Amino acid sequence: MAVFCPLNTRGCSWEGVVSAVDTHLNECEYLFIDCELSCGIVLKRQDMVKHLINSCPFREIICEYCSEYHKEQDTNLHLVACTKLPLTCSNGCGNSAERMHMEAHMEMCPNTLLDCEYKKYGCEVTFLRKDIGRHNKDDKHVHMELMMQSGIQNLTKEFDKVKQDNQTIKEQLITLREENSAQKNSLSKLTEEFLSMKSELNVLKDESKQEKIKMKEEQNKLFDD
Repeated sequence: MAVFCPLNTRGCSWEGVVSAVDTHLNECEYLFIDCELSCGIVLKRQDMVKHLINSCPFREIICEYCSEYHKEQDTNLHLVACTKLPLTCSNGCGNSAERMHMEAHMEMCPNTLLDCEYKKYGCEVTFLRKDIGRHNKDDKHVHMELMMQSGIQNLTKEFDKVKQDNQTIKEQLITLREENSAQKNSLSKLTEEFLSMKSELNVLKDESKQEKIKMKEEQNKLFDD
């Protein structure tokens, strides 16, 4: 006995035996199915291929700039980091470069703002790279004066440093002389004490010698008696 597809009200014209219904439903273009990429959408099978190719946010697409694959929903995140995305120079020079080369472009961009090379001498002027020649020409005398002033300041600082070092050495020399004098006085005192002790020792030796002689005489006298 022939039966129709359970989804014939949706437009399916399939007709067959009852035992083939389940097999047919596994292929029926009118059956609603979940997106195989798990984006959450449910569509008729006949519309799923188009969805997977054109509109599924989870589908893999290729970047037109770097040829790397990423999910369609992550396009903006990818472009933020894409090394080959063309960027327009933020200095307004009119040029563009891939993100990976933009830093190198900035190193030569005519509109990059620069500090004067004489800033270390006091020139605070900033200018575009393309104007460096004009600045150096227009402010040539200013730069020379700043360099002279800087040179004088450096010499003054060096002189003050030498003067301070000289004063420190003088103070150290005075301290050494005082310490040397104190050591000499201490040595002289020790010498005097040594000589005094030596003299006293000699006196004691003489007295001891006299005592020995006296004792000897007394002993002899005893024996004679």
